[in-house]
Amino acid sequence: MAALTVQNFVSAAAGTCVAIALARGFARRQQNTIGNFWVDLVRGTLYILLPLALIGALFLCSQGVVQSFNASTTASTLEGRPQTIAQGPVASQISIKQLGTNGGGFFNANSAHPFENPAPLSNFMETLFILMIPASLVYTFGRMVRDTLQAWALEEKLALARSAKAHIEILDGKDAVDAILDFANSHAITQLFIGHTQSGRKWPWSDPVEKIIERSRGMDLRIFPH
Repeated sequence: MAALTVQNFVSAAAGTCVAIALARGFARRQQNTIGNFWVDLVRGTLYILLPLALIGALFLCSQGVVQSFNASTTASTLEGRPQTIAQGPVASQISIKQLGTNGGGFFNANSAHPFENPAPLSNFMETLFILMIPASLVYTFGRMVRDTLQAWALEEKLALARSAKAHIEILDGKDAVDAILDFANSHAITQLFIGHTQSGRKWPWSDPVEKIIERSRGMDLRIFPH
């Protein structure tokens, strides 16, 4: 249990460290570093995850989520047969599981078990915990670059992507253009939207956008210069 708890906290803190490092990359234009990973990991765990997880665990306990160190309880059913009911430190594990969006759950039911999520308020809190840190990091980005308007603009784009049910695909291949077109053909994609910079960058080989234009026969290709 201790090993699972450590990984629940460390995995969430590590993801937060990556987001903070990305924001520092935009904010620290005149510096050569983007911070120390271990310092960010410890601070994120002690100052953000631990307090929130403690508050969340206490709230879940108040809503009826199980929190004990008993292995199981044997009960008798209406038919007179014995039934083993698993229990344990559920509330504390569910709290950090939701904060870190780790998935699974204590009973491997992803908060669909009555011992993990027994009431409407517990369901609201667990849903809120999933969104709390990602939404906060968007605003944190605006504060770090000293322009909160950038944060709101980023949140608008994220909301648009969510409404369009957009998702990220990681493509493998030696040639990026071939990988994109192979993925589009295999998923019956007929439209491609591409952002193209006009900064005057010279590519050592042919321009990837020109290669897509040449090879995307039969597709509706739209290019947005910026």
